[in-house]
Amino acid sequence: MRLKRNIVAVAMAMTILATGCQKAPEESVVKNKNLDKMIQQAKETGDKDSNPESIAREYNEYKKKIKNEKLSVNVDIDAKVDIPKVKKMSVIKVKQKKITQQFVDDLLKALNLKQTLYDGCITKVNTKEELEKSIQDTKKELEQLKKENEEEVIINEQKMVLDGLKEEYKTAPKTIDWNKYKSDLKITPVKKLYERNIKDKFYSWEYGLNKTGDVLYAVSNENEKLKSSLYVQNNEEYGNGLRFYRTTRGFGWIFSVGFSQWRGNLETNNGMWPTNRKIQSSDTVFDFDADSGFEDELVESKDEPATLSENKAKQTAEKFLKDVGLTDYKLDKSGFYYELIPNDEKHSEDETYYRKIYYLRYLRSIDGVAVENGNTGKFTDENTGGDYTKNEWNGESIDICVNDAGIVTFNLNSPIETKDTVVKESKLKSFSSIKKTFEKMIVTSNAQLDNGDGFIDSININVKKVVLRYMRISEANDFQSGLLVPVWDFIGTKKYKYNTKSNDENGENEESLMTINAIDGTVIDKQLGY
Repeated sequence: MRLKRNIVAVAMAMTILATGCQKAPEESVVKNKNLDKMIQQAKETGDKDSNPESIAREYNEYKKKIKNEKLSVNVDIDAKVDIPKVKKMSVIKVKQKKITQQFVDDLLKALNLKQTLYDGCITKVNTKEELEKSIQDTKKELEQLKKENEEEVIINEQKMVLDGLKEEYKTAPKTIDWNKYKSDLKITPVKKLYERNIKDKFYSWEYGLNKTGDVLYAVSNENEKLKSSLYVQNNEEYGNGLRFYRTTRGFGWIFSVGFSQWRGNLETNNGMWPTNRKIQSSDTVFDFDADSGFEDELVESKDEPATLSENKAKQTAEKFLKDVGLTDYKLDKSGFYYELIPNDEKHSEDETYYRKIYYLRYLRSIDGVAVENGNTGKFTDENTGGDYTKNEWNGESIDICVNDAGIVTFNLNSPIETKDTVVKESKLKSFSSIKKTFEKMIVTSNAQLDNGDGFIDSININVKKVVLRYMRISEANDFQSGLLVPVWDFIGTKKYKYNTKSNDENGENEESLMTINAIDGTVIDKQLGY
């Protein structure tokens, strides 16, 4: 199975997928939200003995079974209630934080790469020899489409691809002089890079998505055994972030459209899954049928070992975070994983490789309380058709992968900056009140209504953990500032049954099933951001 990278296609796929996310149920509990009113409630109207310390004394587990045959929803709640050991939680104003040049300089020093890095646009420069092959391959594909009587629109699209390759061939170099592309490793306005050479494919693409923002994309020489890539963006519409990636087999992916973890358990560049189970479709950016035998075509990369201990991996990650000044983050989860590492588009092979790594995820911690927005991001559509994401603000997190070579993946996703404490000691609703809301809404929001085709038979939901922590919310059209508020996050798994046959899609990966504002008891729609 030949799997090619396509940076632009993947980025736009993320945009389209985001617009199709399920909205929260239209119930009074999620309507008419007003942040000013919520702040006033945080100051005045909490339930008696509902501060974190009091709740912790009363609850450490939550068990219940809910079965609604009419709506085909089964909920099994057998959850640990995880409450931080604090006497109070606050409401804190935050804003998006830009990636600074100083941070990049500190990062490069901490990584100690000892490699020359080049402008990443070089990865999109093709030689005449490469283009000749692409032209011949495209011609064959075009002839095949004609033989198969494919639709005219598809044939015309292929013709446009062929014409583009021929035009590029006219000015393509015979060989690439890497010395001409040596990077200054400076974050630079995208507009300036685009105007420097408007024919440059990479920066033309960047400019289309980030006209007023900044970018840095740098890669090591493709002939080095261990290849490195660094991508930084500051983007008012799609958020700020940084990705560093090292592997023997390519330069990794970059994401100009948002820094969201947009599919299930996908938290690294290509996807990953625990070493104690098989790969699932939701673990990777590549679509495949879980029963197709895809996993039999995967090849372990033997030249990227991970023989160190998990404790050593944690020590490596935490020293690195200290060296780059990210001291406000605490470990959220870790484990031994397989990470998918297919090659870049130019260097694709028939094999699809994976490597063993220790994966460590870090969340911002405020007075011992984690800040978590989950695997989703706030967004708005460009138009009523909903086919283009105009703005996006995803949750903050840090992803680190470590093997014997050291840190091989580092993602800083949508960092925030705290500004003011709006409410020092929030008044919270009782957990018994929160439970009632959850038990009602978990059924309503997952109702499997019969649409006549009998496709989905039922859904089984297992609630495994309930956590009290902070989450960022904001006003409907505000993508630059927000509030950290206390929330109850209900975490577990979902399994759908299709025509009486169990389907394990997303059945093993834990996810946030529902998030409820601990101050006013409203269900938070993470795509709307409040």
